[in-house]
Amino acid sequence: MPTASYACDRICLLSDSICLLSDRICLLNDSICLLSDRICLLSDRICLLNDSICLLSDRICLLSDSICLLSDRICLLSDRIC
Repeated sequence: MPTASYACDRICLLSDSICLLSDRICLLNDSICLLSDRICLLSDRICLLNDSICLLSDRICLLSDSICLLSDRICLLSDRIC
């Protein structure tokens, strides 16, 4: 016949098992959070890269516009000379 002490030991073991399970769930949650953070950082880097590419594209367009304006001025000057 089980004694009160035996019952208490079983309850403590069950409680310990529940705590271990809870710890594992917390570790899993931490891992998921870290993964989410890494995905966010990667997304931020991709956005920064995209912004840099867009800025470069804008600068190239401005340079192209400047070249076209210069070309137009050269043509006007050439027309005056000719």
